[in-house]
Parts: sequence; structure tokens; C-alpha cells
Amino acid sequence: MRYTKGRRGFALVLTLLVLPLLAMLAFTLTSLGVKDLNVSRVREDSRVAMYCAEAGAEDGLQRLKDDTSYSGNFQRTMSNVTVAANVTIFNNGGGSAAIQAPSGAVVPAGFGYILSECTMQGGRVKRSFGMLARLTGSAPSPWNYAAFGYESIDLTGNAFTDSFTSANGGTYNATKIGFGHAEAFTKGGHIGTNGIQSGDINFSGGNAQVGGRIDIGRNGVASTVVSGSAGTNYGSGDDAVLTLSSSVARPPVTIPALPNGTFTTSGVLPSGYRYGNIQVSGGNQITLGSGVYVFDGLKLSGQSKLVLAPGASAEVYITGNNNGVLDLSGQGIANSSGIAKNLTLYGGPGLSSEISVTGNASAYYRVYAPSSPIKIAGNGDIYGSIVGRTIRNVGNGKIHYDRDLSSAAVPPDATVIYRQRF
Repeated sequence: MRYTKGRRGFALVLTLLVLPLLAMLAFTLTSLGVKDLNVSRVREDSRVAMYCAEAGAEDGLQRLKDDTSYSGNFQRTMSNVTVAANVTIFNNGGGSAAIQAPSGAVVPAGFGYILSECTMQGGRVKRSFGMLARLTGSAPSPWNYAAFGYESIDLTGNAFTDSFTSANGGTYNATKIGFGHAEAFTKGGHIGTNGIQSGDINFSGGNAQVGGRIDIGRNGVASTVVSGSAGTNYGSGDDAVLTLSSSVARPPVTIPALPNGTFTTSGVLPSGYRYGNIQVSGGNQITLGSGVYVFDGLKLSGQSKLVLAPGASAEVYITGNNNGVLDLSGQGIANSSGIAKNLTLYGGPGLSSEISVTGNASAYYRVYAPSSPIKIAGNGDIYGSIVGRTIRNVGNGKIHYDRDLSSAAVPPDATVIYRQRF
């Protein structure tokens, strides 16, 4: 009896010793299982993050192939997982020496570097993918159009385009090509957009007419993008509306750094200076000489006008600072040379308000404002080219494109030199 009790006591003690060991073993195995599960999850998330980063880099490469001047940031969202790649393109295509990206990558002149980064698990998992690409060629120039709206064009009223050339002393009447001309689709007053949404080229009414070709954005469908009547608003035939193979270039406007000048309407305004927010009214006029001018804003009204001095060639930059606008009302612009490229107006990135071209006088000039909407009204004719974020031609004004502005482009391309995972 004593022996049995002893065995039972020993079994109890043994059980009390083994149970904690079993519990510890179970805890250890569970911990190892959870750890292994977490490791597996990290591995899977790392794989997904790398897939996301690679997809973002490929998107960046396509953007460079479309436009070798492209630079900046964008997000590439994934369709099957809730994660996005942050993509940055460092463009040194126009550089003369190598630059270093913040990531540490060296970008030689003539190259672009794409950095795509994807994070998961609140930043605990991060994968990156880099590409170095050689940039060749260039995107089509916006100066190949009578009117180019990067996002859209709206033509109403009696809006009208055709073309001529000022080269070699050419005049409008002697060199014009418009609606119905045999060369209208190759040399006419073309309009275009990078847009591909419904109605991005919109005609309101039957009087608006394009005497040239219509170009729409890559992968756009003509019947969707163009709202108008073939044969009435624009020509008919296979070449009347074409889809761009690459997006038209949209280089940013860089405002020159100039010292402040004193504005005057007396005589020729000195070039090489920055002037404030200028408003001219009554019968006053601004006379420009050769060189570069910077204004925060420029507004003409009444009988005022902007005059280019004989023999001069000027570039005018509008910053949009201090609530500045570009309003070419009044009697508009006078350029006696009859050559549009002698007078170029640039809208800077800060000029977000609508540019108003509503003068009643005919004039030779061109406007490039990729960040600004532009409204064309009034009765004046424009001999040159108008380029903006969006364009609304709502009056009786006509745009006669100067073919001397055209710029042939070598198709853009970006060739990958190396790919890098990290």
C-alpha cells in the first residue's frame, strides 16, 4: 500500500513537471509557426511590392518613350491589389553633364533615370526598381498646329482655321491652304489634342470649320473624341482625323530671372527687365523691341495695343504672380513684320486663369501656355499658332497657321541600358 502511494505521488510530481514542459513546447512551436507565417507573409508582400515597383517603372519608361522631355512624379496603382508605386523620373536628356538623382543614381547627359518605389505593411516592406534609359528623338512639336489644346478644344460660332507661310516673304493670300484644298490634311491649319475622352474635340454648331487635319491622343477613337460633322466642320476621308503615335511635347515654361524695370508707354520699352502687373487702357500702347520681357500680368483694354517695333523679335513671359492675367483685348497686337515667330507670348506655370484673346485687330504672333486655358473671341484674325491647356474659340476670330512655325520631330524613344532591383 505504501508502495502504491509512492508510485502515485511520483506520477503526480512527474505530471506536474512534464505539463509546463509541454506547455513551453507548445508555445515554442506556436511561436515558430507564427514567426514562419510572418516570414512567409513578408516574403509574399516583398514579392508583390517588387511586382508593383517593376510595373511602375515600366509605366515610366512608356512615358519617356512617348515624350523624351517628360520628368516628374506620378502614382501607378495596381488593379488586383491595394498598393501603388510612387514613380519619379529624373530627366537629363537636355543636359550637358551628368547629374545625381536623390537615390544616388548617376544620370549621364542624354539619359533619363526612372525610380519606382512600393511599400507595404505600413512601410515595413519596401522594394524599389530603377531603370537607366538613353533618350533619343523628340515628341511632336505643338508648333505644328493652328490650335493645340493639351486636354481639349471647343470650337463654336464662326471659329475657323487654315494655313499660310511667311517664309521667303510669303503672304496669306498667295500661300493659303484651307478646307477642301488638296493639301489640307498635310499642310492645312491643323488642330489637335492629347486628350482621348469623349468630346475632347468639340464642335458646337455648323459654322465652325477646320481647314486642316484633326489629331487626337494616343489610343483615342475618332468617333468618340471628335464631336462634329465630317464634311461640314472638318474634312472627310481617312486622313481627316488621325491618332497620334506619341503625345505632343509639353515642355514646361521657365521664367527668366531678370532685374526689375520701370514701366513706361513712352517709346520702346527696354527689354531684359521684369515688369509688374501691367494694365494699359485708352489709346496707350506698349512698344516692344528685341529681347526678352517678363510681366506678372498684361491686360489691354479700350483702344490700347501691344506693338512690336519694326525689325524686332521679342519673347514675352507672363508669370501670373500678384493675380496677373493675360488679356489681349482692346486693339490687340500689331506686328508689322508679318512673321508670327517674331513675337512669342509664354504663359508661365503660375498663370492658371483663362487667357483672353478678344481683340478686334488682325495680328501675327504665337502663344504657348501649357498650364492655362485660352479663350479666343472678338473679330480679330490670328496669323500664327495658339497652344494651351484647353482652347475655346467662341467668336468670329480665325486662326491662320503660319507653316513657317512647323518643326519636324524625330520619333521619341527611350532605350533601357540597365535595370536594377533593390
